[in-house]
Amino acid sequence: MAARKVWAYLAVVLIGVLSVAFLRLDRGAQSLCEGWGGSWAPTQFRCITRSCFAAHTCGTRYCPACYCKTLMPGATIADVYVRLGEPSAVDGRKFRWVAGAADSGYVVAEIDNGHLESIACPDGERR
Repeated sequence: MAARKVWAYLAVVLIGVLSVAFLRLDRGAQSLCEGWGGSWAPTQFRCITRSCFAAHTCGTRYCPACYCKTLMPGATIADVYVRLGEPSAVDGRKFRWVAGAADSGYVVAEIDNGHLESIACPDGERR
């Protein structure tokens, strides 16, 4: 019986140590990803880079409005997709993203010749 308690205690300690290591790895990976100009997707533990635009693998973001103000006119369409994910609608030059899972409203961007011309962020975007 005492041996089981010792093994259970060791298992709990090991899980704790691995959890801390994983969290540190996650932060390090995020720093590397953002240093490369990518966007870190913590739920998928992956770095989304500009190549996602050409491959159509940018996916969706939980909160595009959270990154709306980080984009400036002149940004490439690939950079827009990295930050905001795949748009929910495209109508000519107008691209639209749902602001976020818990938000109402949209992020609306005008893109021409592969570059961002303008972007409208929802009033209540989170940061």
